[in-house]
Order: sequence, then C-alpha cells, then structure tokens
Amino acid sequence: MVCEQVVKLDLKYALPFYTISLCYNVKSMDIHNVLLDTGLGGSLFKIDFLKK
Repeated sequence: MVCEQVVKLDLKYALPFYTISLCYNVKSMDIHNVLLDTGLGGSLFKIDFLKK
C-alpha cells in the first residue's frame, strides 16, 4: 500500500492546519485538523488514539 497526498493547508485562527494520513502494513487512517508546527523536530501522536 502506498500513501500519497498533496498537503492542503487550512488557515484557522491564522494557524496552518492540515489532514494527515498514517499508513502501517495494510491499515491506514486520516487525522484531521493537525496543527503544522514548523519548529518541531518530530511528530507527536497519542498512542491510544492511534490504536483505534
């Protein structure tokens, strides 16, 4: 499975938000309204949310 997506930024409260697609093996999920933080060196997601 290959996940490809063009990033579409939505400005809310003058901050950039987008939807991210996570893929692992044959499972995938979309997470909406993720804040784009250009100063962060990585990504943080709550593991309990991702286990759903």
